[in-house]
Amino acid sequence: MPVPEKPQPERRAVLLSKGKLLLPLQEAAPGRAGTPRIIANGLGRYFVGRPVLNAEQRVIFEYARDPERTLETAATRIRWERYNKPTYDYTRVFPVTRRLAYAAFPETRPKNQPPPLDSEQRLYLQQLEHLEAAARQRDLPIRYEI
Repeated sequence: MPVPEKPQPERRAVLLSKGKLLLPLQEAAPGRAGTPRIIANGLGRYFVGRPVLNAEQRVIFEYARDPERTLETAATRIRWERYNKPTYDYTRVFPVTRRLAYAAFPETRPKNQPPPLDSEQRLYLQQLEHLEAAARQRDLPIRYEI
């Protein structure tokens, strides 16, 4: 009887869970949403959300749109890989990585950073770098040792 394979986590979720954490956590203020964070629902699931003020000046959580559950998978990975000690058992809010925050809420990305490149642009830049390196190699004089 074949042993069922353990399902591999989605590659994007793994990449989103790597990197520096987005600290410090800032609360919502009038006209400004708070810092994105991982929020536990109490049933073992973790979502990405941020505090915002509603019309009555009450703090509510705005959850990131996640139809493919990639953000949820990344948030769960962060919770269980970085905060797996018993001291965090009753904690309901955890910091997120910068990558995860920017994927969940694109408007949180700093304004001076360019948008991420798509695969075609990345491939084109990689080809240019390769051609420039090859040209530099051709221009180097050959040194013969006697």
